[in-house]
Amino acid sequence: MSNRKGRTLTYDEINHVKRVAACLKKTIEIQIRIDALTNKWI
Repeated sequence: MSNRKGRTLTYDEINHVKRVAACLKKTIEIQIRIDALTNKWI
């Protein structure tokens, strides 16, 4: 990452970061739902 310091991201790189962030957000939402459902099992 240090080799990117001061470099402007390209449009494709920005879109990639946005997609990764959206996937992480959805994963966290799903994990919260799973935890809420399985918490009753214990």
